[in-house]
Amino acid sequence: MPLDFRSPSSSFRQSKNPTGRGFSWLYVVLALCVGLIFMGNYALHTRRTCEIKSLAMSEALRISQEASLSAESEVKRLQAQVHYLTDSAKAPQEGVRRRVAQPAGGASAPFPAEAPVEKRASLHPPPRQKWKALASTLEPAPASPASARALLVICYNRPEYLRRTLGAVLSRLPTYDRPHVYISQDGEEASVTEAIGDIAKEFSKAAPDVPFTHWRHPKVIPKLRGGGAVEGWAVSYYKLAQHFGWALERLFVERSHPYVIVLEDDLEIGVDFFQYFSATAPLLDSDDTIFAVSAYNDLGQGAFVTNPRRIYRSDFFPGLGWMLNRRSWVEDLGPKWPDSFWDDWLREPPQRKNRQVLRPEVRTYARSLPE
Repeated sequence: MPLDFRSPSSSFRQSKNPTGRGFSWLYVVLALCVGLIFMGNYALHTRRTCEIKSLAMSEALRISQEASLSAESEVKRLQAQVHYLTDSAKAPQEGVRRRVAQPAGGASAPFPAEAPVEKRASLHPPPRQKWKALASTLEPAPASPASARALLVICYNRPEYLRRTLGAVLSRLPTYDRPHVYISQDGEEASVTEAIGDIAKEFSKAAPDVPFTHWRHPKVIPKLRGGGAVEGWAVSYYKLAQHFGWALERLFVERSHPYVIVLEDDLEIGVDFFQYFSATAPLLDSDDTIFAVSAYNDLGQGAFVTNPRRIYRSDFFPGLGWMLNRRSWVEDLGPKWPDSFWDDWLREPPQRKNRQVLRPEVRTYARSLPE
């Protein structure tokens, strides 16, 4: 006999347990609530993710637009500067014009005004009418260090570069305002010592009036001011800064040189290197808004500038063939000379004090030798 699900005896159709039916519906409701909560959270998370992505894309687009505008503005500024220099070079030039005057109001200007013509007579070299006579008449270097400028050449382990650097110095010594030459060697590289000895013999023959001195920087182990040891790549920067400070202190304090021109062993000077520093030395003494003179210009290539007679003020210290006077060292820089990274230190506001560096328009005064 087939089973009749409608029969009273069937537990599938007829249940006498109302409590069981209530629990079944409760489970269903709870499952629906959990599902709705999960779906709501998922939708909210998806929405927030989309909003974050949208914000990130908007910010990236904004930064890209700002960078593009900034680059375009910088290009226009440089183009304007090049056009200005080109036009200035084409204009009639009367005598030697030096752009060394303080900008109006003491503020920095991209193209400072020219120095008054009447100030040319105060420059260190003699008037132009006497240059021809001096060119054929040698004025010996002063015997006293206090009356002569010093040329300091820092070297370490590149003898061939050093030979080229000192060879250029010897061949381009001026006939007046001749310097005392100091070679300060770091380390005990035999080939460097030999090169210095060979060049010293050439100086004694070709320029016996020019004192030629060879120093060795004492070997030191760089240490941090807290007492810890300097390690890794920073060691050479500490040694170099300490070498510079040691040599400048000896020249300015022990020997009382009024000016020191600093060269490194990979710089080959130009034909007017010494004349350039002779012309700017009095400005370094008389103008408190100038703290150094450099012979280098990073943008001084012939493709951009043309006037070798023009000098500019710069807020940036370029180094690479530069001159400092004794007052700046004794009263300011010497007592607080850094343990490392000396050139970056010189560019910091506490050292610069809103002063400028003089640098030439055309980079003919010094150039780096190729690696």
